Amino acid sequence: MDGDDEEAQEVSTSASKEPKGAFRFWFDERRFKGKGKNCIVQRALFQSGGVRTGGHPKASPLPGPLGWQRATDWDFLWSPARLALKSVPTLKPGQLVCALPGLMSITKREAYSDQAWQLMPRSFMLPEELPAFKQWILTKPGAAEELWILKTAQHLGMGLTLLKGPAAVKEAGTKRKEGAKPYVLAQTYVPDPMLIDGRKFGIRVWVVVTGHNPLRAYLHCNGLVLFSTSRYDSETYATEAGEVALGHVTNYAQNMDGTVWDLHQLQQHMGDDAWKTLWDRIANNCAMVVSAALGPIKSEHELLKVPFGSTFELLGLDYLIDTQLQPWLLEANGTPSLAVDHSDPQVEDMIRTQKGGMVDDMIAMLDCKSRFGARYLALRLTAAAKTQAQAAEALAARAASRHTSSTSTTSNSSTSTTTAGSSSAAAAAAALPRLSRQLREQLLPSTDESVMGVVEEELRHRGGFAPLMPLFPYNGPFDHGYNLAWERRDLSLQRLLQQEMEVEGGEEGDEEAEAVAEQQQQQ
Repeated sequence: MDGDDEEAQEVSTSASKEPKGAFRFWFDERRFKGKGKNCIVQRALFQSGGVRTGGHPKASPLPGPLGWQRATDWDFLWSPARLALKSVPTLKPGQLVCALPGLMSITKREAYSDQAWQLMPRSFMLPEELPAFKQWILTKPGAAEELWILKTAQHLGMGLTLLKGPAAVKEAGTKRKEGAKPYVLAQTYVPDPMLIDGRKFGIRVWVVVTGHNPLRAYLHCNGLVLFSTSRYDSETYATEAGEVALGHVTNYAQNMDGTVWDLHQLQQHMGDDAWKTLWDRIANNCAMVVSAALGPIKSEHELLKVPFGSTFELLGLDYLIDTQLQPWLLEANGTPSLAVDHSDPQVEDMIRTQKGGMVDDMIAMLDCKSRFGARYLALRLTAAAKTQAQAAEALAARAASRHTSSTSTTSNSSTSTTTAGSSSAAAAAAALPRLSRQLREQLLPSTDESVMGVVEEELRHRGGFAPLMPLFPYNGPFDHGYNLAWERRDLSLQRLLQQEMEVEGGEEGDEEAEAVAEQQQQQ
């Protein structure tokens, strides 16, 4: 923490706002779906000792200020990522915001170089890549019969058009009717989706990225399987109005109150072997997606001078599975829906359990119960030191005033008082940066030992989140394609996780051996 007057004043003011709980959080409720018991992030923050200090409720007639506009009123900000990013330039050590600058570069194809089409269907940005799209359709064998889905910037599965190659090129280059959103993406339509009971489905998984240097990302074991409400017909892919037929769309908003499974139900349907193959591939895909953003994350954090440990982001990744158990990334959402809503109470409870369990694990991994303790200790000590310095200065001023009107004898005494007062003021002033230095390593870890200590704590509290770091492309074709600038700490973390996996593997082997020996004795 800086020791200048401006920072000291802000710290002193913030100290007076210390919550009765463990920390203050601001929840921009009006910007999210869900309320009451279904506000699962708010519930998790309350359970961790948080005190809500801002964010107008949905019932409020006025919108009120947003969290980024009240940066001194919270320790933890939960807001849509695009809004939360606005708070990053003013972050103070110890604050935490739910947006990671640079991470959403994963939505841009350039981040993946030539590796992109191993992770997601081939795509062209519109309108800038329309000529390249046209050239692809004209030159690639069989492209004229391929289906392409045209997407607008609308959400909730709206604004989609599905056409064969030449027709898709023509539609993409035609000026749209007044009021219609322009197309922003042309994407290859996966022709052989895996079906269950004749229906297409998509999988939503959640990934939390907790920081860089080292880059850390975790995939949660919970997730949702969202089914189309209509049966899939490969021959009928559009309605008479030209919209995508419902059997081809798995978006929840377009299939409201449809069939929803959790991942365990999908595993039971597929069988353990097929499920393990699919889940391993999803995890690998997630790891490749996150690591592609390493460069932009580093450059954005350096540009904005972001304090260490002040940013994280929750991602919702949507996958379509083909008949070869290949997962294809369709969307990466920086503010995934955490709403809980379904007409079937049992399904709604299941959705709440899946999302709520993931959020609980996320808040626990972020260590919200105790991570803000150092921040408040620093605020108290800094404020106390500043108060002491001000009192000493006032004492010295009073002594100096008496000195000018006193006798020679009194003057000598006052001089001693003045000297003592000046010494106290100097000592208190010196205490401010000294106290800050004592807490700096806890608030702003800078050494490898301190940083790795933070990472180890994160790993210990991860709950149902599995680390993706062992799957990052430190070596191999993806690394060369991405041209990633790994740091020393990234490689240290890789070695640490490898050692843990070896230990766990050894323990599992010992348990299996003991079980076999016990069976033999019983026989």
